[in-house]
Order: sequence, then structure tokens, then C-alpha cells
Amino acid sequence: MKKFAASIEKGLDAAQNARLLKTEIDSVFETLNEELSEVTKGKVGLKREKFYDAPKFGTGMPAYFNRENHLGLAIVSEDMPSTEIARWAQDPGGYPCKVVLPERQFYCEDKDALESVLAELLQRPEVGEVILRHLRASEADAQGVVCSNVSGLN
Repeated sequence: MKKFAASIEKGLDAAQNARLLKTEIDSVFETLNEELSEVTKGKVGLKREKFYDAPKFGTGMPAYFNRENHLGLAIVSEDMPSTEIARWAQDPGGYPCKVVLPERQFYCEDKDALESVLAELLQRPEVGEVILRHLRASEADAQGVVCSNVSGLN
């Protein structure tokens, strides 16, 4: 008869290690958000969130309600909907993490790699533009200006 105690112990150790690594990953995002908040005076943040893929053209209403979803990294603020800047995936054990851009994928095997990839992501001009749009929306709201994407409506 097979003994499972050693396998159970390995699973418990793996679960404990995964908790530590996930906490480490969370701390990287907390530090990033503290610094982003400092630079933007608390108006903009970065969040891991679920996004829904657009339904394929011509698939009808059932496809709209059964859309695929994925995790992404998003710039967030109170005055605009979240804007996805990259796709995000994380191993159940913590690492590796994956940051996916349209032209490239980054695999992060540890904290240093994750910090480097996130720093590189934040240096991209298109990400800077997204942050600026969120800041402008916050400033417009602070001045009492109502922004609308729908023309002709008051």
C-alpha cells in the first residue's frame, strides 16, 4: 500500500511557499502604487483586474454574455474607467509571473525581475499617455468640468 504522507507534506510546504511568494508579489505592487500615488498626488494607481474580451463581430447577444476574460494590469483613477496597459498572468505558486504586451512577453521568475519589468512598462510612452489621460480627467473633475464621450448630450 502506498504511503501519501510525504506527498501531503510536499503539498503543504508548496502551499506555504506560494503564500510567501504571493505576499512578495503583492508588496511589489504596493510599493509601485505608493510611488505612483506620490508622483500623481494620489490621483492614479495601478491595479491587477479582470477584463472581458470583445465579442467577435456577428456572434450575437449570447456571445456577449459568454465572453472570455483575462487578467490585466490597469491604470485606474476615480474619474475614468480602468485602462488596460498589459495582460497579466501569475502561477498558482507565485512565480513565474507573465506580463504580456502586444509585441512581447516578459516572464518574471523572482522579485527583481518583476520590479524590472514593471519599471520598463511604466517607462513606455503609451503607458505615460494613459497616466496623463487619467490625470487630466481628475483635474477636469476637480475643476467641476463634466467630461463626456458622447457628443450632443448635456
